[in-house]
Amino acid sequence: MHKLQIRVPTRHRDVLTRFARLSDGEFEDLRNALSSEPNRKFLSRNGMERRIQRTLREWSERDASRLAISFDAMVGASGAYSDTVRAVAESVSRSDDLDLEPEERETLVNRLVPLLEIPGLQANAKAEGLAGEYDRVFHTARILTDVRPIFGSDIAEDLLGVLVMHQLRIDSHTNLGDQDYYFALTTDDLTDLRDTIDRALGKSKAIDQWLQLSGSQRYEISPSDEEG
Repeated sequence: MHKLQIRVPTRHRDVLTRFARLSDGEFEDLRNALSSEPNRKFLSRNGMERRIQRTLREWSERDASRLAISFDAMVGASGAYSDTVRAVAESVSRSDDLDLEPEERETLVNRLVPLLEIPGLQANAKAEGLAGEYDRVFHTARILTDVRPIFGSDIAEDLLGVLVMHQLRIDSHTNLGDQDYYFALTTDDLTDLRDTIDRALGKSKAIDQWLQLSGSQRYEISPSDEEG
């Protein structure tokens, strides 16, 4: 039978090695922290980072973020490869990318499996998978205002007025990498855009009220700010 083979990115190797070498007490504290609030259906990456930092106080914010991203990626891999969490954990633990002793590799498997099976992490990975199916995902936006003078036939004396236009730049994440899009807008266009956004915010507020009544929860996408 073909065994799943997963490469561990360079920036994640140190944190997974440190995770494998946590004391049993530290690991139990971390598992309890990530498993708390069983009624909360989603455990976002930001939520994981905060809980890792509160539990492993000697870890830097960057390392806590990288460990959370590692957990997120492994849960996602189990869905992407239609494989079990254990298969993913075993593939990571036996990777030559990690400088671990045989007993430490076994420890890593035994620790990854119960963490990656936490329902909140599983639900979060499914939600992120759905969010990632869009061709373009909004990142940032900026509007620049452009004022251009309009002259008559006599440039030295005949300033007829000015043209005011606005340039909307939208930065997005796509399957082909980051891409920018530019749009020329009039002031009336800005008003239409604002009205459209206000209507969408109204819909979002109405959905939140419905979710509160039904006991369901909104999923919030974690910002993708991991350095390349």
